[in-house]
Parts: sequence; structure tokens; C-alpha cells
Amino acid sequence: MVGRTDGVTDNVYSNGLLHHSSDSVEQKLDELRSLMGKAEGDPLRIVGVGAGAWGSVFFAMLQDSYGHLRDKVLIRIWRRPGRSVDRATAEHLFEVINSREDVLRRLIRRCAYLKYVEARLGDRTLFADELLKDGFCVNMIDTPLCPMKVVTNLQEAVWDADIVVNGLPSTETRVVFEEISRNEHVADGLRDHGGLFVDHKLNQLHRKSTQGWCHHLCEDGRHSTSNPLRSISDFLEKI
Repeated sequence: MVGRTDGVTDNVYSNGLLHHSSDSVEQKLDELRSLMGKAEGDPLRIVGVGAGAWGSVFFAMLQDSYGHLRDKVLIRIWRRPGRSVDRATAEHLFEVINSREDVLRRLIRRCAYLKYVEARLGDRTLFADELLKDGFCVNMIDTPLCPMKVVTNLQEAVWDADIVVNGLPSTETRVVFEEISRNEHVADGLRDHGGLFVDHKLNQLHRKSTQGWCHHLCEDGRHSTSNPLRSISDFLEKI
């Protein structure tokens, strides 16, 4: 347990994640929902694009802090499908699972343990996206995270998003978001939805414009205390 002077109590779990157990978490979410114009019963949809080590940890923390408020926020992450896990990694992951009673119990409860036994024996091939659903990032097998909602179709992941958080390396960002914009139906939905694109690693926030994904830095949003862009930055920094 970690004490803070702002009235928020943090629980530190064995995987290193912080869970904020104060009503201020829900209050902060309510403030953001209001700024984004979300009506009662319409959850705020936050989508992560990219599931490397940074993106996976960031969204695990987001899910851990706010995922229990399902009627107010829905959190999902996109990663590319098809990346298989070699047997040596599967064997090591099996050791990690069995060394952590909390993780072992979680997988048994979710009826997901057997596939890791089969992978350990070489009878099954695991894929990175199914690992992520169970709370494992293939780039950091030794550090179990929490289970997450994972989508492998890029357009499906972002089409109704209110906030998109970029977790991609800078070398991949343009390619992936150009792929999104090439789908006319998805691009129109994003424009009509009036959502926001957040590159949190660079502290950059972008508003989706009628030209699709804009590429300029919204300076006003970073410095105005009443602007939704500033509020989103503050919200993400609370994780």
C-alpha cells in the first residue's frame, strides 16, 4: 500500500501495477466523459493502437484502474495478428505462470490454463494476441499484466473510438494511420464521431479533422485547463 497526500490510496500489486482505489478515479472519468459529451449509458471508448512493451503496459494500467467501470468506459487494444510464439518462449512462460499463484488461479478460472500446458508440451502453437488477452506481452514474458480486450482487425478496433492512444514506434505510426484513413467508411466514422488521437509518449494530442487524421500538435489543448485535450492528458497521467 502506498500513501499519497492527495487523498488517493494506491495498491501496488506484485506485477508492479498501481491500482487507484479512491472515488477520485471515477470522478476524473466522469469529468472527462462530460467534456467529451458522453451521455448516460454511452461508454467512453478508449482504444490503444500498438501492443509492444510500452503500449501493453500502458493499457494494462488503464484497464487495471478503470476497467471495472464498464458502464462508463470501454478499453481495448489493437495488435497485429499472426505472430506465433516459439516453443522456448512457451516453456519459459509456463514456468512464469506456475511460479505465480495469482496468475495460475486466474488462468484456471478463465479456463485458459490448458493451452499453456499444451504449448509447453509442443502440442500447440500460441500467438501473441491470445497471450495479450490473458495478460502476457510477448516482449516481456516475465512480467504478467492483467487480461485485456484485444482486437486484431485495425478498422474494427478504431471505428467507434472516442480516444485513440498511439502505442506504435514512430517508424510505424504513419503507415498504420494511413491504413486507417484508406478505409473510407472508417475514416468517415472517425470524422463524424469527433474523437481524439493521443500520442501520449510524445505528449501530443490531435483532433480528428475533416481531412482525417491531422498531423499537427494542438498547442492550445496542452496549455488550456478547460480544454478536453488538456483534461485527457491529465486523465492519462493519473494512471
